[in-house]
Amino acid sequence: MSTAPHAWIDQFYAGLKELDKSTFPKTCNSCGKIYETPSAFIEETNAVSNQSGLAAYANDAGPFVGLFRDCSCRSTLLGTFKDRRDNSPRGVNMREKFDVMLTLLDAKGIEKKTARVELLKVLKGGESELLATLGVDIRSL
Repeated sequence: MSTAPHAWIDQFYAGLKELDKSTFPKTCNSCGKIYETPSAFIEETNAVSNQSGLAAYANDAGPFVGLFRDCSCRSTLLGTFKDRRDNSPRGVNMREKFDVMLTLLDAKGIEKKTARVELLKVLKGGESELLATLGVDIRSL
């Protein structure tokens, strides 16, 4: 089965975008713009200047990934995406999406163990040279 060269990247990004929906809708405190979903937050904001915008954090609720994005009013916002180890129905759904991303990378010839390590690097705010060689630019989230 053949797919368009960048179709798998779109699927990959879709998986990252859907990892957590618990902090939405998100409202910009500066201008009042409301981002109803994680997808809207990512699509309607801009990357923070030449950075991935990703950072790993922890609080009383556990570890999470923060995604910094600039609102159209230029205020920097933080979207939070929880750790995938949640055992709730939402957590199970997140793991399923992670598995889909692993399968997409496996189809590109990347060993699942390696793909898992690279995905976790990105989800924890790091960079993945391997994913970059495949055309995955985490800064474009």
